[in-house]
Amino acid sequence: MAVAETNKLARASKDGLWVTIAGELRSRISGLAPGTRLPTVRDLMKEFAVSQATVQQAMEAIEADGLISSRVGRGTFVADPAATQQRQKTIMVLRGDYPSRRGDDITRALQEAIGKAGHQGLVITYQDMEHAMDVLAPLKPSDGYMLQPLGAVNIPVALLHFLRSRSPAVVVSEAELDTLDVAGVYMDLLAQLSLGLRHLRDLGHRRIAFATGEPLVGDQRRLAALHRQTAEWLGVADGDDLVLTCDTRPGEDALGHMRERLAGLLAERGGKPPFTAMICGSYASALGVQEAFRQQGVAVPREVSVVVADNPDIEEARRAGLTLVGVSSTERAGIMLQCLTRRWENPASPYGTTFMTPTLVAGSSSGPAPVAG
Repeated sequence: MAVAETNKLARASKDGLWVTIAGELRSRISGLAPGTRLPTVRDLMKEFAVSQATVQQAMEAIEADGLISSRVGRGTFVADPAATQQRQKTIMVLRGDYPSRRGDDITRALQEAIGKAGHQGLVITYQDMEHAMDVLAPLKPSDGYMLQPLGAVNIPVALLHFLRSRSPAVVVSEAELDTLDVAGVYMDLLAQLSLGLRHLRDLGHRRIAFATGEPLVGDQRRLAALHRQTAEWLGVADGDDLVLTCDTRPGEDALGHMRERLAGLLAERGGKPPFTAMICGSYASALGVQEAFRQQGVAVPREVSVVVADNPDIEEARRAGLTLVGVSSTERAGIMLQCLTRRWENPASPYGTTFMTPTLVAGSSSGPAPVAG
């Protein structure tokens, strides 16, 4: 690990010793019956050879998880799981500050799901990770955290470590995480792409392209690679000429880049595309594709069908009649909340990734393949 990253981890934990003690105590508590009295702070100070402040910080974090309860003059006891589950939880949603219609929809869906479940939610948008940690450090820990990072390739490990030190219930959206002690929620990209390809193949298409104006990182890179493999296997593509990507950098205009890339290809071919159908890697990419087709007089879906790999409940996309394949924001939010609930109910359960199963919502942008003339 780089020196800078190591420093961030050390800085984020503030005092790594209390985090270790809290983890040890959580493991012990998981095997004890509700009502069991725990050792006193003084006893724990002797056992771990640490200061009173360190022990108290660990105990406060565990109590915030709902695992223990303190009774004045009597001591600290293992909490009753049933009572803990009924208690209203506090959930903080942290979202990377970036323009994304899908991200906006997911954030709103998370707020709605948290409220319907009877919990208290708070959304914080951050640009600078270290500033976010400085703001959160003096606050009382939340029962759970949901993180919407700036992208699957920009998951801030130091921030994850910081959140994990405050609660064992941390869920990351759009991330495949199997090596960190947090839960990930991620799209089954192969299923997403296969649904779109099979839909178009069933409509008679045999030349299906993949196009994205998004930065070719994370999901977009995987989708492009999967298209090459899956389309060839299904017999609906035969080479790299059917994968259209752009030199877009993070934060740049995916719509404009996609429009220019496709317009250039169509101009080179006299306005005739070398495919009869296309899967777009995002809603923004689909808008760029549609504009390029309109500029060149290519009719959708009479001449080219379009399927979009994105949330099926993006309102603008549905109004535009686009065929969408993915997981709705509401369903994604529900899955993330389920991950938190499972962690509260069973704190000792293993961490891992929950893969979401996509669905296809057919619109007017996909239709039968044109008859060769």
